[in-house]
Amino acid sequence: MYFDAEPKRDIRDFFDMEEQLRNFESALNSAVQPYLQELTACQTEWTNTLNTYLQEDNVAGTSLTQAQQANLNYIMNTCVNPAAKGASTAVQPFNWQANMDHHR
Repeated sequence: MYFDAEPKRDIRDFFDMEEQLRNFESALNSAVQPYLQELTACQTEWTNTLNTYLQEDNVAGTSLTQAQQANLNYIMNTCVNPAAKGASTAVQPFNWQANMDHHR
């Protein structure tokens, strides 16, 4: 007698899984979205500052000054890096849950 280890799935199981996935995605987006918005704003600030410095330096025929580099580092360390860490921390519980769901 043949034994099928994988139980047969009813079409309702797929609708249940689809709903669970929607709920998971909604919770993930709610948790991470504020951090992603902050990260995007920080990256934009850093990029705009860099572009301004490059334009100024191009006109003057100079390279980035120590003060400009220090300001870019300040933006990176006080805005970009903390926002990236916040996004990473917010997504970690979902990584665990996704891994657990994957191994069922």
